[in-house]
Amino acid sequence: QNHLLQVLSLLAMERPPVGAQIDGREESDAMSDWVRDEKVRALKSIPPIVPEDVLLGQYYGYSDDPTIHDKNTTTATYAAVRMWVRTPRWDEVPFILVAGKAVDERLVEVRVRFRDAPFAAFGHDQGRSSSFSSGGSPLPQNELVLRIQPDESIYLTTNVQSPGFGNDGQIINSHSELNYRSLHHHDHDHHQQHNRHHHHHHRPHHQRRRQQHRPDAYSRLLLDVIHGTQSNFVRDDELRLAWEIFDPALIAIEEGQGNKVKVERYERGTDGPESAEEWIRIKSKSGSNMGYSAGAIPQ
Repeated sequence: QNHLLQVLSLLAMERPPVGAQIDGREESDAMSDWVRDEKVRALKSIPPIVPEDVLLGQYYGYSDDPTIHDKNTTTATYAAVRMWVRTPRWDEVPFILVAGKAVDERLVEVRVRFRDAPFAAFGHDQGRSSSFSSGGSPLPQNELVLRIQPDESIYLTTNVQSPGFGNDGQIINSHSELNYRSLHHHDHDHHQQHNRHHHHHHRPHHQRRRQQHRPDAYSRLLLDVIHGTQSNFVRDDELRLAWEIFDPALIAIEEGQGNKVKVERYERGTDGPESAEEWIRIKSKSGSNMGYSAGAIPQ
C-alpha cells in the first residue's frame, strides 16, 4: 500500500513550483517540501476505495507454511485495486494498482496506457482504431512504460504503419527503449575503446564518473539522509491520507460487508488469479495489451 501509493502520487502530482521564493531556507529543504506538498494534494484528490473496486487472491499452498495455524485463512497474497484521482488532469482516468506474491515475475513498473484515437490512422478501417487494424486483428493501445525494478528503463510502444510498398497498410508494434544499464555499459565500452587508441590523453573527471557503479535504491536514500533531502521520504500527513484511502475498503472486507470481494486462488508462478486479466480490462475500460508484455520488449 505504502510503496504503491508513493509511485501513484509521484505520477499524479503536479509540477512543484520550481523557482518560487525559498524564504531563506536551503534550496534542498524547500524543494523537499514542494514535492511532498504536491504529493499530498494528489492524495487528497483520491476518494476512498470501495470493495467493488478490489480483487483479491491467494496462491495455492500459502497455508501449508507451518507458521500459519489457520489452514482456512483468507489472507490475500494478491491484490488489484482501481482508484481515481479527481483532478482536472486525471479525472475519469482509472488507476489500477496490482501487487502479488509468488507470481511469475518480480518487477515494479508504471504503465501509462494512452486513449484510443477516434478513428484508425492507417489502412482501410474506418472504425475506431481500438477495434481492428486494416488486417482485421485487434490493435493494442499505445503505452509509456516506466520500469523501476529491475533494470531501470523507459520504453514507448506504439502502433505504426509498416514501411515499404506492398504491405497494404499493415500495422506493426514499434518499441523505443531507454535502458539505463545498457546506456551505462555503452558509455563504459566507448570510453575503453577511446582509451585504447588514445591512451596518452588524460580522461576528464566527468567521464571517469560515468564508469562508477550505479548505486541501488537504498544507497541513494541513505545519501539523501546525509544531504538532508527529504523529498523521497513519507511525511506524516501523506501516511494519514494513505490510510484514509484504504481503510474503508479494508474494514468493509474484514467485516464481511464487501460480499462481492472473494479471495480467488491462483497457481504459484502465474500472473495471479485467472479472472485478473478480465477484471483489469473491465475496470480500466481498455484491453489487456498482452502484445506489450515485458517479454516482448527487446533487451
